Amino acid sequence: MPIEIVNRNAKNTLARLLAGENLEVQHVAQAATASFNMESRVLTLPVWVDMPHDLIDMLIGHEVGHALFTPPGVEPLFTAVERVAAKFDPAETGPWYGLAKDILNVIEDVRIERMIQSKYPGLIRNFRLAYDHLVREDFFGVGDRDPNTMNFLDRLNIHYKAESRLPVTFSAEEAPFVDLIARAKTWKDVVAAAETLAEYLAKTVEQPKPQDSEPQAGSDASQVGSYETSGDESSADESSETSSDEAEGTGSGEGDESGDEAEGTGSGE
Repeated sequence: MPIEIVNRNAKNTLARLLAGENLEVQHVAQAATASFNMESRVLTLPVWVDMPHDLIDMLIGHEVGHALFTPPGVEPLFTAVERVAAKFDPAETGPWYGLAKDILNVIEDVRIERMIQSKYPGLIRNFRLAYDHLVREDFFGVGDRDPNTMNFLDRLNIHYKAESRLPVTFSAEEAPFVDLIARAKTWKDVVAAAETLAEYLAKTVEQPKPQDSEPQAGSDASQVGSYETSGDESSADESSETSSDEAEGTGSGEGDESGDEAEGTGSGE
């Protein structure tokens, strides 16, 4: 198996160059996936075993897409979540915040991934190879199941990210939402599509229980990345395996090397 050398300083610089701003980049062993904080402008990358360069570059491109194209700050996301949650229960929106944010994230991911690859065509190959890798590793949690047995929101997420690698089908009632999401060009379009989708889901989704840790309609398929505000952010500074500018092999799981050193990591390809 070939050895890939991963220099975190180089990846951090790539993120800043693509974003056109001096982002803080963190590599966090405990992170379930990549994320970008819209308020603090911190880009968090997970530390997974055997991360090929294409996967790291895709995650960077995805989160930089949020940095460039998702509205900054707290208010736009909080306002959108409230509006989408109100489609489930206008009198009590709180229990629906998690699901509302999942709906927004699925739709916004489609928009920003299209836009970042249009702005930087060199990322197209990284996205293709990264999703090849994620499907092989069953990142979307399909396992031996037929993906068409998964709930609608998860099938939408798989359709746009895995594409033909995990073919899914939609009913005649569901198909218009696929087209609606594909046409979203602005944040306003994203919120409008999320509200329309929430109105449809509200007919079948039961209210989440207080102890539910994951929203019902978006709990199966994993998210490749996400965007958040400081109110949602975990304490990445405390859990980070290394400093934001540290360089090492991402597959080692033993992040104690500092400075500009880099070590080999087994490629996942």
